[in-house]
Amino acid sequence: MSYADLETPAPIRPECADDWRAACRTVINYEQHIHPLWGLERLVDDGNGNVENYTCTGCHSNTDAADATQLPIAQLDLSDGASPDEPDHFKSYRELMFNDNEQELVGDQLVDVQVESGEFLRDEDGELILDDDDNPIPILVNVNVPPTMSVNGARASGNFFNRFRAGGSHQDFMSPAELRLLAEWLDVGGQYYNNPFDAPAD
Repeated sequence: MSYADLETPAPIRPECADDWRAACRTVINYEQHIHPLWGLERLVDDGNGNVENYTCTGCHSNTDAADATQLPIAQLDLSDGASPDEPDHFKSYRELMFNDNEQELVGDQLVDVQVESGEFLRDEDGELILDDDDNPIPILVNVNVPPTMSVNGARASGNFFNRFRAGGSHQDFMSPAELRLLAEWLDVGGQYYNNPFDAPAD
């Protein structure tokens, strides 16, 4: 397949773009080939002379253009930086592929949303623990945000791809070549390193 339409690094060696041989392979690593898509400038003309910038990280980031803390749209942070859950992964990868806690903006801090579980704190004897007003103290739990993509492939990642279909909220935001690259990557398992030899030795 040709990757000539990509504006980000292609997942093939340069010589394979013009002369595909038996030794050529498509190797899609997240950091090198997928993550750069999120920061690529995306200018979309609405047909009336108005050009909007739909760069993914413009909305899907924990800071705005003025570097102030913001709540990422759809609870999806695609900005740069290591994941607090797995420092060897970019946080955008973990946000896309793993369950996460819903967050809210409190002042200038992002904090996990907590809701009452329906259960109450009890002591070692099973008796309710009461607050200063003699009310039982509810047990608070985090709110789960399911992953946007699935290691089971592109067909199982409708939460992502449906937004880019005709009539979707992100129609025309990404090119067919970019969406094809993402589908390929997911169809081979959405691995952080498609080539295990590219992974750090430790």
